Amino acid sequence: MSSPFKLLPLLLALGACSSVGSQFAKMSEPESGERARVRVVSNMLVKGVPESDCLDWRKPGAGTVFGGMVGSSGYRGRSLNMPDPNNVSGKRSSAEFYVRAGKPITLQLLNTPDSYQTCSLAISFVPKAGGSYEVAMGTGPVNQYLGYCAASVLDLNSGRSIQAQETTSCRRLQRLEARQRQRAARAERAARARAAQVERAGQTVQTAQ
Repeated sequence: MSSPFKLLPLLLALGACSSVGSQFAKMSEPESGERARVRVVSNMLVKGVPESDCLDWRKPGAGTVFGGMVGSSGYRGRSLNMPDPNNVSGKRSSAEFYVRAGKPITLQLLNTPDSYQTCSLAISFVPKAGGSYEVAMGTGPVNQYLGYCAASVLDLNSGRSIQAQETTSCRRLQRLEARQRQRAARAERAARARAAQVERAGQTVQTAQ
């Protein structure tokens, strides 16, 4: 039987910060409307921000989905009778919960006091209505000096891995987007200046003739 952590590792983890307060609250679930089911399989603390493609622990509903030794246990050990190709449903290594379909869900892997590795990783994806997804997030050793964090998302209805996006704090994304807009504006101004220069050069040539 293959481990879910071998499905589709995305990348090595980058550092991130997390609100302590949200560690003591369970992430909220939608009670009505179009929903999807998500199973998280992990060996570390996992927290979530519903209906968001970035990390902001002040957003409504943010909290723990897979708890550690401290704070909320989240949905750890809960079963929603999802498809279970890796035979992990209902065990302490998994947590199953509902999310809003058609809206992004952001999940972050974090350290706990009992963690053997130090890393943090956040991903985001958009579940479809009626979908069932298994998200494997965990850490392990590369050698005696190095470790890694990895994450993957499996569509349990199709049996296919789906692409998740690495994400970070909403504030950082806003700063990055602002810089990109500034670079685009500078590039547009430079292009207009070059076009004006070419036009003036053409007018000069016509005048000389």
